Amino acid sequence: YHSSQFAAFRRAVGVDDAAFMASVVEGATSEFVSNSLGSARTNQQFFWVADGRYMVKSLSPYEVEQLEKILPAYVAHFEANPDSLLTRFCGLYSVDTYEREGEQLPLDAAAARLLGKDKTRTYFVIMSNVLFSPLPLHERYDLKGSILGRVTKEPSDFRKSELVMKDLDLLSSGAKLCMPPRAYKETEGRLERDVAFLRSIGVMDYSLLVGIHFRGQGIPGFNRLINLIARHKNRA
Repeated sequence: YHSSQFAAFRRAVGVDDAAFMASVVEGATSEFVSNSLGSARTNQQFFWVADGRYMVKSLSPYEVEQLEKILPAYVAHFEANPDSLLTRFCGLYSVDTYEREGEQLPLDAAAARLLGKDKTRTYFVIMSNVLFSPLPLHERYDLKGSILGRVTKEPSDFRKSELVMKDLDLLSSGAKLCMPPRAYKETEGRLERDVAFLRSIGVMDYSLLVGIHFRGQGIPGFNRLINLIARHKNRA
């Protein structure tokens, strides 16, 4: 859907079409299980592509309609602000499946008409993984700048590194998000421009996703390197 507009968007943010398609179609996808109650209520499905660079998310027809409505302004915003922190929707697609004795299977549309199969259309969007990193992430936060209900109830089958925590979790940890002055001003400017854009299209639900890597944890050979340096200093 809207291939020319999404192609313009990918150009604006520096996504190569060939590399994008290779990430999406090569290898198996893996399901992402969210600990968000909102996702559970809407019965949304999420999948990572094989290399982890993109996420596939199912959309309701209403969500498709809303995305199509804002798409021209959304593309224009990224063309003017390629460093925007907003979610990067790289393509909108659908897949048709047909019922056969309780199963769902893809069929050619003409064959389906001849066989009288009932069609189900599923829409999905492919978006960049905003937390994609060569480094392992030890904590993830979804921050809204609010404290009302902004705490994560930890499911027993989630590791802490897999949980998406919220504002009160960050506050209770006592941690601070510290940035150099220049990086702080640049991030503040991006957020202000993004919020102004969302206000202009009448969207108010906005979160800042933050991934935290603790240096020295989970990097092969890092601790061994530190120990070698320490022993060398001690001998010196």
